[in-house]
Amino acid sequence: MGLFDLFRKKEQPAQTIESNPEPSYESVVVDAALRQSLAELEQEAHNEHIRKVMGDAYKPPYMAEIDAPFGHPPFPDGMYVCEPFVDYDEGTGSAYESGCRYLANEAALKLFIDDLSKVEDLIDGEALGIPSLPPMRTDYDVLKPYNEPPSETPWNCVSLSVKPLTPTGKKPLYITEVTFSTILQPTYEEYKSGVVYDNGVIADLCYLDNGEVGKAVLRYNKDGAQHAVHFKTVDGSLVVSRITYLPNPFAEPIHIYRA
Repeated sequence: MGLFDLFRKKEQPAQTIESNPEPSYESVVVDAALRQSLAELEQEAHNEHIRKVMGDAYKPPYMAEIDAPFGHPPFPDGMYVCEPFVDYDEGTGSAYESGCRYLANEAALKLFIDDLSKVEDLIDGEALGIPSLPPMRTDYDVLKPYNEPPSETPWNCVSLSVKPLTPTGKKPLYITEVTFSTILQPTYEEYKSGVVYDNGVIADLCYLDNGEVGKAVLRYNKDGAQHAVHFKTVDGSLVVSRITYLPNPFAEPIHIYRA
């Protein structure tokens, strides 16, 4: 080998090791779709497990006295239909009864309607400076008492829930919460056909330990629009604190009154 051959050999470029080619856009999309499908399957399996566990833990309504350490206004002492709540614990993978709601019987319903009537008396457009405010009143005849466990969850009941202790273990400010709805619920056949009822009242009233309503929200729904009336206690008296209006379910609330 001559001098020029040696020089030419040294001048040859070094061989490079070809790196792995970048994955194609199509392979990235397919891989992402596979991962999403697997995640959805895992989530569905988990959801099915929760449904089974909670279904196994379901307990039908039963008769019981109200378990409330600080009282249970406005319901008087007695036996009530108790519909238990079942929750799922992600940590243990088990279901447990977390509380219940008590359905008003005849005596409790009468006392509650008396309270509700006094609350609704406060919605006076003239007194609030809103003469155009339409009349707002619950159709009390729609609310029904339940003296024994019903065959299915009633839509027109008045129910009481006992408020839990505060995170620090103290008595809550509001010891009970009473809720109801007068909006008719569609039958299964109506639901499948897309029938929706939206006229009626949905309400939450919270009671203080002195037996008085301490705060409340009443939502009056008519033909897709809603007036929401909020109440709070000021200097020991319940007052209307604000009123909002929704012309339709997708609109932003319009504040028409604020105390």
